[in-house]
Amino acid sequence: MAFRTRGDCPGAAGLRRKTGLGRGVSGEVGGGADEVVSFALEALAEMGLPVKEEFAGQIRAWAQVWRSWTGRRVTGLESPREVAVRLIADSFAFLYAFGPSAGEVCCDVGSGNGWPGLALKLHEPSVHLVLLDARRSSCEFLCGVVRAMGLEGVEVWHRRAEDVGRDEGTREMFSVAVSRAAGKLPVVLELCAPLVRVGGKVVLWLGPEVTFGRGGAGEAEEARAGLYCLGLAGPEIRRYSLPGSEGGRVLAVYRKERLCEARFPRTAKAIRTRPLWRVP
Repeated sequence: MAFRTRGDCPGAAGLRRKTGLGRGVSGEVGGGADEVVSFALEALAEMGLPVKEEFAGQIRAWAQVWRSWTGRRVTGLESPREVAVRLIADSFAFLYAFGPSAGEVCCDVGSGNGWPGLALKLHEPSVHLVLLDARRSSCEFLCGVVRAMGLEGVEVWHRRAEDVGRDEGTREMFSVAVSRAAGKLPVVLELCAPLVRVGGKVVLWLGPEVTFGRGGAGEAEEARAGLYCLGLAGPEIRRYSLPGSEGGRVLAVYRKERLCEARFPRTAKAIRTRPLWRVP
C-alpha cells in the first residue's frame, strides 16, 4: 500500500506515541538533533558539497524524529556524529556524479530511514520522491519524518520492490532510483532496474570493498553478467572520502539504455536462491 504524504500516513496520535513529538520533546533530544545538524553541515562543507540555508531546519526535524523514535531501529548508528557524517552527509554524495532535474520522479529503494532519498528532495525540492520499503515499521517512521519536515511531493510506499517492478502501473516509471545498504549488488540492481525508465539512472552507494574492472571478482563481477538483461550500462564510478576517519566510499551510477527484460524482477525467493549471474 502507499502512504501518501500526509493524509494516508498512520494517524497523528500513533506517530506521537512512537516519537514523543507534540508532548514536549526533552532537551536531550533537542540537543542531540542540534549536534546532528552541526556535524552534518560541517561534513558537507569539508566534502565540498553545496549547503543550502534551509538544510539546517530540515535535518533538525529528521533528527528529532530519529532521536525520539521508540519503534524498530531504523539505523544501526548511534552517535550524532556518525549519523550526521555516515548517513546524512554521505547521502549528498550523488552530487559528485549528477544533479536531479526539476520535476524528476525518483525512488529510494529500501529507504528505511529516508536517506539517501531525502537528500535528492532537499537539494531539488521540485523532485517527486517515493520512499519505498517493505517493512511497515520503517514506513511509519518515514511518514513521521515527512510530516515533521513539512515535505510536499513525497510518498511513502509500503510495498516490496519486486512487486512494484512487476506492476504495469509502476514499472519503469522513475527517472532515478537510488539505494544504499539494501542488499548485495546483483540483488539491488535486479530490484532497481525494472523501476527506471529508459534514459534514467540507478545510483548506488557502495562500500570500498566492492571492486570494479576487468579480472575483478565478487559482487561487481557477478552483477556485470546480468546488466544487459536488465537494460543497464556502466557503471560510472565516483570514489570519495568522508571526513575524519570514516574512510572511502564508492558511488556507482548505471544508465538505463534499453527496456528491462519482462522476466525481471523475479520473485523474492528466486532472487535469493538463484543469483543474477546464474540466470541464462
